[in-house]
Amino acid sequence: LTQYWLDPAKSLAEHKELINTGPPYTLYFAIKFYAEDPCKLKEEITRYQFFLQVKQDVLQGWLPCPVNIAAQLGAYAIQGQAPSEAELNYLRTAKSLEMYGVDLHPVYGENKSEYFLGLTPVSVVIYKNKKQVGKYFWPQITKVHFKETQFELRVLGKDCNETSFFFEARTT
Repeated sequence: LTQYWLDPAKSLAEHKELINTGPPYTLYFAIKFYAEDPCKLKEEITRYQFFLQVKQDVLQGWLPCPVNIAAQLGAYAIQGQAPSEAELNYLRTAKSLEMYGVDLHPVYGENKSEYFLGLTPVSVVIYKNKKQVGKYFWPQITKVHFKETQFELRVLGKDCNETSFFFEARTT
């Protein structure tokens, strides 16, 4: 299943990336950016919709989850707690998953090596061969620059020196 975010200012016919995928189309209402702490969402209906999205992401495999945590999440989803309490417990557990809130983008690094840049509410993570090889919290990041297919991430190290990482966007 391939997912695309639709531009609300365009008609379906104007979304060029959809031409090769259909029709028919299946449209889902989805949350584009995860909240850092979904338990702190103030509106109960917002928190409930967020719970439904995270639950769907776990069920579809879009949010990878170890078997023991999946069993715990399943128990929260079906057990006899008050629904709002079970939803909060579900979200509290789900937000601790390694890939919670990670928006992955395929890129090439040095020597055309394949990487994924993951944008999260608190950091930018870098994956190579499905292993995390870097994690930079937003306060460490001094520059993010994207022009055409080139991407620069400049990071302030513990020694107070800046290091730039350069990537090139991949088409998938």
